[in-house]
Amino acid sequence: MNDQVKIRAIAKEDFPAWKALWDGYNAFYGRVGETALPVEVTQMTWSRFFDAYEPVHAMVAERSHKLLGLVHFLFHRSTNEIAPVCYLQDLFTVEEARGKGVGRALIDAVSVASSWGSSSLYTWIKLPTCPEFERVARATTLPIALLGGEAVGDPRPVLEDLQRGMAAGANVRGAMIGRNVLYPGADDPRAVAAAVAAIVHEGGGVDEAIRAMDAERGKEPELT
Repeated sequence: MNDQVKIRAIAKEDFPAWKALWDGYNAFYGRVGETALPVEVTQMTWSRFFDAYEPVHAMVAERSHKLLGLVHFLFHRSTNEIAPVCYLQDLFTVEEARGKGVGRALIDAVSVASSWGSSSLYTWIKLPTCPEFERVARATTLPIALLGGEAVGDPRPVLEDLQRGMAAGANVRGAMIGRNVLYPGADDPRAVAAAVAAIVHEGGGVDEAIRAMDAERGKEPELT
């Protein structure tokens, strides 16, 4: 296999290239035209790759920013095993990549994932952000929770760092509240937490987060 080919977890921005591979895979098995998969099946399959509570996973082979192949696998219960069993369901490469080790590399990657077994089904990695965090995020298929950093007194750089971290990869799923939110200098921790929620849960940018913080600042907590 060419050394420039790399196997990585699928990312949300891969959808157009993945869809082309997916269509080719289904056409190979006769699922095309009148017998094509319903659109909602493809949409649900795609969404499951990014749901931390789904046992369905996907990896792709990439060279020079072009996807050459895909593999889909899942973990399921078994009547004769205690640990979940890894099942490789879909494997496909473009014609130009066949016979060059790309398919074998995808299979080997699933073999590594299967060795994690049940220990990784609900395992999250806690990581701080850093320069080139995208490379860190793509080095694992496990979901990532961003760690809070040191208290800096100014919430804007905290929010900017959080937004960059959340955009680093599809497997970056959330953030942990830390000193940078609980002790935001003279600001209101509740308001800063609202800004964090705007980024993590609503996918907003820093400006939207600042507006959420401004709207929440100074409000009395609702005690029930």
